[in-house]
Amino acid sequence: MQAKSKALIRKEIMARRRSLPPSEVREKSRVILETLYSMKRWSSAEQVLLYLPINNEVDTTPLLHRVWHENKTALLPCCRPDEPGIMDFFVVEHAGQLKPGYCNIPEPDRSCCTPVHRCTPELAVIPGVGFDL
Repeated sequence: MQAKSKALIRKEIMARRRSLPPSEVREKSRVILETLYSMKRWSSAEQVLLYLPINNEVDTTPLLHRVWHENKTALLPCCRPDEPGIMDFFVVEHAGQLKPGYCNIPEPDRSCCTPVHRCTPELAVIPGVGFDL
């Protein structure tokens, strides 16, 4: 039996994630965020780097609002239009500073958000698909 390629495994995982019903995504997201909020790293973090979700990723929208509510600094990525795969990071202070970006994912509006030249948050929440040891 031949082993599956990493690309095939990722494709299968993403297909399963996309097929989850919205209620399950909401519940799993809630559990993940509650776990995050209970961590010591959360309470001590002043800057939090996070993403906004697509394709049934963990919904980090409540996390973003909590960052703002707790007066932490929210850092979000913004794709470079002419450099696929390259991102810059910006401080986002409220939802009005977001606009549709690559694949319609909300991202910082470069015209009004402060760029981060050296991104060193105390906490980073980053999406991923499939992990091994």
